[in-house]
Amino acid sequence: YKRNQPLVSTGVDNHLEVNPLLQKSLDALLEMNDLSYAIVKEHDKKSAAYIQKFRDEGWEIKTFSGKNGIKLSHDDTPGFVAYNAKLNMITIVYHGSSNSEDWENNLDAKKTLAKDLGLMMPGRVHRGIALKYQSSRENMENTLDFFINSLSPEKKSDVKIVVTGHSQGGSLASL
Repeated sequence: YKRNQPLVSTGVDNHLEVNPLLQKSLDALLEMNDLSYAIVKEHDKKSAAYIQKFRDEGWEIKTFSGKNGIKLSHDDTPGFVAYNAKLNMITIVYHGSSNSEDWENNLDAKKTLAKDLGLMMPGRVHRGIALKYQSSRENMENTLDFFINSLSPEKKSDVKIVVTGHSQGGSLASL
């Protein structure tokens, strides 16, 4: 696979083409999005069942922390990073809106220059989503580094990384 390949693209005759990586991993990615909600909502039985299923399939999962709410005053577990050695694949998964603090972030919709919020990208971003992302970015990167630093040089050069999320999590994933 080439780096930075879209997961879905428009091919010949405007037909949608699905990247083979997505096709192969779709069920697991959908279940990981469900797990992200189970973790944040503290559905221990559902989380434990999913985590065991993923472990059986070769995945190692580590959550990361951040803050949410209009003043970023509430502790949050916005997602997790998972690695599968057999697939040499890392996923970063963000949960969607699951509580009132998440909705505070959603409603803080002022368009703000990305660079004013510490994001190294051009243009404007949704302020509440960007602030929530920034609150967890370092923890997410440290969790990602935990997996990447454990890889051999050969695996490191070929690791596939997919970032996903549902609803608010999709917005966080895009940042």
